[in-house]
Amino acid sequence: MLREAATSGLLGVSLNTVRKYDDVLVANEVLVFGYPTSLGLKEISQLDPLRPLLRQGIVCWAESRYTTKLLVIDCAVYPGNSGGPVVEVDRNGFGANFRVIGVVREFVPFAETWINSPMNYANKTITNSGYAIATPMDFVLDLVK
Repeated sequence: MLREAATSGLLGVSLNTVRKYDDVLVANEVLVFGYPTSLGLKEISQLDPLRPLLRQGIVCWAESRYTTKLLVIDCAVYPGNSGGPVVEVDRNGFGANFRVIGVVREFVPFAETWINSPMNYANKTITNSGYAIATPMDFVLDLVK
């Protein structure tokens, strides 16, 4: 296995390790890398902000997948994950192929509204649903051209 360190902090991938939107397989496993500095308590050094965190999920099917050409993944992301790679794991027997399919764009919020009618006020809570949106590599490759 070849391992290289990018002194610039940037990681490049070759075209043979990229999968375009139309070739992404729904329900395949994905890995998300990022630096979600919004997680943990800084006072007690729970997480090292200089080391990426790895999350695992799957590619989801959703109507928006076919209308907006964005990838919906079942993988919680947080501020600091944006721009991080989404890697599809395509298992074949005892091996696997890893392809970069996109970059994290945003998390999908879960909004819940509680209404107190007698007192005439409402409270809206927004939390992380555990789903995220990723921009497919097609758009990234167009930007690089």
